[in-house]
Amino acid sequence: MRAAAEAGAAPDRTVYVGDQLRNDVLAPQRAGLLSVRIRRGPWGFIERDDAAERGCLAVITTLLELPEAVGAVPPPT
Repeated sequence: MRAAAEAGAAPDRTVYVGDQLRNDVLAPQRAGLLSVRIRRGPWGFIERDDAAERGCLAVITTLLELPEAVGAVPPPT
């Protein structure tokens, strides 16, 4: 939230990317940010939560997929 505020970005237009469910998916979602789950490293495979992942903008396996995932952010209304 702080980074979004300092950048002048709306939380619902800010994407948080990470592999850990609690810190990188659920916390941003609860704060009103968009999230992208990346399944890599140990946390990307140890932790699974289908409901949390359904709330993500995307679930990816490499950062090379991120531009396409972020391109799915709906335009502001």
